Amino acid sequence: MKKRLIAGVLSIIPGLGQLYRKRWGAGIFIFLLFFLSIWFFKMIWTGFNPWFIGILFAWFIIWVANIIDAYKGPFYLSSPCEDGCPAHVRVSEYVSLLANNKFDDAYKVIANVTPFVGTLGRICPAPCEAKCSRKGIESPLAIRRLKRAISEYASTSVRITPILKVKDQNLQSKKVAVIGGGPAGLTCAYELRKKGYAVTIFEKEKEMGGMLRISIPEYRLPKDVLLQETELIEDSGITIKSGTEVGKDDLPDGSQVSFDTITKDFDAVFIATGTGIAQKLNIEGENLSGVYYGIDFLKATKPSNPTGFESFANKKTLVIGGGNVAIDAARTAFRLNAKEVNLICLESRKEMPACPPEVEESLDEGIKINNGWGPKKIIEKDGKVTEVEFKKCTSVFDKKGNFKPVFDEKTTMTIDCDNIIIAIGQTREASFADKIQIPNNRTKDIHNVSSKTPLPNVFAGGDFVTGPRIAIEAIVMGKRGAKEIDIYLRGFKAKLEEMLSFVETYTPANLPDAAWTQKNPGEKKRIDLTLIKDRKNFKEVEQVSSQELAIAEAKRCLQCGYKCRWR
Repeated sequence: MKKRLIAGVLSIIPGLGQLYRKRWGAGIFIFLLFFLSIWFFKMIWTGFNPWFIGILFAWFIIWVANIIDAYKGPFYLSSPCEDGCPAHVRVSEYVSLLANNKFDDAYKVIANVTPFVGTLGRICPAPCEAKCSRKGIESPLAIRRLKRAISEYASTSVRITPILKVKDQNLQSKKVAVIGGGPAGLTCAYELRKKGYAVTIFEKEKEMGGMLRISIPEYRLPKDVLLQETELIEDSGITIKSGTEVGKDDLPDGSQVSFDTITKDFDAVFIATGTGIAQKLNIEGENLSGVYYGIDFLKATKPSNPTGFESFANKKTLVIGGGNVAIDAARTAFRLNAKEVNLICLESRKEMPACPPEVEESLDEGIKINNGWGPKKIIEKDGKVTEVEFKKCTSVFDKKGNFKPVFDEKTTMTIDCDNIIIAIGQTREASFADKIQIPNNRTKDIHNVSSKTPLPNVFAGGDFVTGPRIAIEAIVMGKRGAKEIDIYLRGFKAKLEEMLSFVETYTPANLPDAAWTQKNPGEKKRIDLTLIKDRKNFKEVEQVSSQELAIAEAKRCLQCGYKCRWR
C-alpha cells in the first residue's frame, strides 16, 4: 500500500510513478507525452485558440488518469483459465501459491472473490479447465480439485479473515434486504456486509444454502461443508430470518412478510429466490402414483438416511431429463437400491446439459442412458405406473440454437418401470415475479445480465433472472447485484471507489521445478481422481488429494497470467 501511495505522489509529474513501479514502457511514454504536451501548449499560447480550453481539460483528465494508473500498479493480462471462470477468480495466483505449499494464502485469493471455496471445489463443473493451456500438451490442470485441496488444508483461522473486514461501519444506517439464501443471495449479502451495510436475509427454508442445500446430494456435497461456509457469512453480522417467506401478506407469526412491506422498510432489495418449482411434462398419466419430480425428490432424499422411499428398493426407476438434476436424481435412486435405473433425454450425449464428469460417473454406477427420446404417455395398471411410451426426437434445437424439439411420431418405444422421476427443468417460484416484470434472461454470457428492475430500489439476480445455471454464475450475479446496490445507495462515491480499487497480487514465487520456468514444459501426468468403491450409500464419492499430490499438480501450471505481465 505504501508503494502505491508513493507512486501516486510521484505521478504529479506524469510518468515518474510508473517508472518508480518499474513499468518502464508506460513510464517513458507518459513522461515523453508530458513534455510534448508542454511544448504543444507553448506553441498554441502564441495566439489564442478557442480549442485551447478543451485541450487543456483533456490533458488534465489524462494527468489524473496517469496518477490513478500509477496508484493501481501493474496490469496483468488474464490467463485463459481466469477468462474461463465466470467469476474471474485469479487461478494463476492461487495455483502459484499452492505450488509453494502456501495453502492459507491460496485460500485468501479465492475467498476474496467467494466464500464458497469448499463447495465450488466439489460441485463446480470447472469451465476454467476447458480453457487451460495444458490441454495443448496433455491434459488440463485439475483446477477444481486443487480448490478442494486448498479448502481442506487451509488453517481454520484464515477462513474468517476475509469475512470480517468491514470497510465502513457508518453505512450501517443503510438497510438492504436479500430475499433468498442461495448462492446469489448469500454472495450479495456477503459483499454488501463487507462494505458496511446492514443486511437482512429472508429465507423461507429453515437453513441457508438454497439449491446448493436442497438439490445437490450429500455424496457430492456433504452438508457440513456447506453449513460451515454459510455460517461464516452469517457470522459477519448479517441478520438471518429463516423460515420466513416473502409473499402477499404480513402474518403475525412472522412466517410471511409482504413484498410491499420489505420495499418500504429497506433502502434496497435484492431478489434471489431461484427456480424451485419443477416443470411438468403435461402428458397422459403424469398424476399417477409413483411419479416424482426431480427437485422435490432430491430435497426429500437429502438426509443421509432418507425414509419413505422403500418402494425404490429392488424396483425399476426411470428418470426423464438430461440435466444435472436428472443425473443427481438417477444416482440417488441407485443409492436407494433400485434394481435398475434408466435415464431418458431428448438430447444426444454431446448435447446433454449435465456436466460430463457427472454423466461418466453415473455410467460407472450402472445407470443406463438413452439419448434422443421424448415421453409420449405414461401407461398405468391399477392406478400405478407400469411403463412409459417414448417417441423419437430427431432434433432438439433450431438453426438459431433455440430449444425447439422435433419428433418422429411413428418411431416409438416403451420402457418398463415402477417409479418415474421427471427432471426437465425448474421455474421461478416467487409470487411477486410478475410485479417487477423480470423476464428470464438466458444469454450465454452471464456478464451481460443486469440486476436492475423497473422498481428503482429493487434488484434481482441468480437463477431467478437467468433460469437454472451453475453455482459460480449465481455467485457472479450476486456480486453484480451488490455492486449495483452500492452505486444506487452511494452514487458517485461508490463509482469513484470502484475506479480506484485494485486487486492485491502476490509476486510469483520461485518454482525451480515448475513447468512454466522451463523452455520445454514437457508432458506431466494429471493428478489421479480417487473415488470410493462402495457407491450404495450417501458417502462422499470423490476423495480429497493429499497435500503432496496437490502441490505436484499445481506445479504443472504454465503460469500464463504471469507470462503476460505488463510492467
